[in-house]
Amino acid sequence: MNNRSGSVQVYCEDRPDILIERGGNRTERDGTQLSVQPSGAFVMRCPAGIALVIGSLSGRVEVHGRAGPTRVSTASGSIQVAEATKADVRSISGSIKVGRVGAVRAATKSGSIEIGSASRADVATVSGRATVESVSGEVRAKTVSGRVEIGSAGREEVHVHTISGRVTVRLPEGVRPEIAMKSVGGRLDCTCPRGTDCRVSVSTLSGRVEVVPS
Repeated sequence: MNNRSGSVQVYCEDRPDILIERGGNRTERDGTQLSVQPSGAFVMRCPAGIALVIGSLSGRVEVHGRAGPTRVSTASGSIQVAEATKADVRSISGSIKVGRVGAVRAATKSGSIEIGSASRADVATVSGRATVESVSGEVRAKTVSGRVEIGSAGREEVHVHTISGRVTVRLPEGVRPEIAMKSVGGRLDCTCPRGTDCRVSVSTLSGRVEVVPS
């Protein structure tokens, strides 16, 4: 579905059908796919686990409940996804918030990114702040001047690239990371014992990097 300026709210529930409660202007069915052209504020209820593709210019997008594979893109509208098997969410200036997800990709220029828990994470900002509270697998983060905070389970690699943004990587107590840092004038503070349990790789020009126990 694609919407220009109205908000989009999708509720994934234990139900067998799709119900458009508000704002559905045109629908087209193609086999097992349903395409909707929203008009203004849009509200839809659909089965849990459904795959979603949503586009919006300035309207906010909210996905409630448990969704399947989910793709959302906006220009300036904010994005919120409660739960999805995997997610690809992108905005130019809108904020992004994802609760519980499998693999996630999130990108914005000036908006913030907040990921609750994920199995894998790939996040990118220019000046916005990026936070991944808990990730069990590999995580990649890229920013120019935005702050990056990552909570890793310490089992897979953490890759961070920044120009001047501050980076904080939190690892479980007792995890001994191998640190690889490329920097011109950046500062590294690591209060974890060094080892080979996982690898933390950071590239920065002048940003400060902290690797600390959670």
